[in-house]
Amino acid sequence: MKTLYIMRHGKSSWTTGAENDFERPLNPRGKEDVPRMGDALHQRAAHPELILCSPANRATTTALLLFSSVNFPLCRIRQSELLYMASLKILTAIISDLDNEHNEVLLVGHNPGLTRLINHFLGQRLDNLPTAGIMGLRAEVDDWHAFVPGIAEELFYISPKTI
Repeated sequence: MKTLYIMRHGKSSWTTGAENDFERPLNPRGKEDVPRMGDALHQRAAHPELILCSPANRATTTALLLFSSVNFPLCRIRQSELLYMASLKILTAIISDLDNEHNEVLLVGHNPGLTRLINHFLGQRLDNLPTAGIMGLRAEVDDWHAFVPGIAEELFYISPKTI
């Protein structure tokens, strides 16, 4: 069985003087919401063995805050440049190429790609994955290549407003 958690980075700041979009940090609300989401994941018995996150400041900070709140080993967080503003095609390729030794994986990235990815697996279900929102998907498969629409099912959907 394979489980995929799809998380959008926490709320970011547009007014910090960051030189570009890539460097934008989390704002105070993002820094508050992300640890709460870590607790919510922990309560749902989520145990990702690998976190793949965009190297953008707001996504990396989200990954670090999320799992420091539940003592997740930081050595399991990996940055992937492909996740920065990734298209649906790139996101599905990333999932398909995951190492099968990992049964639970968390992606931390950006919209609109993550909302498109969720809708790819579940049909047009979600208008927008909000900041710090997480969709959990599970498929009764042994290989990430087989994690495809029609096989993957929703485990849960949580956001800062729903917890």
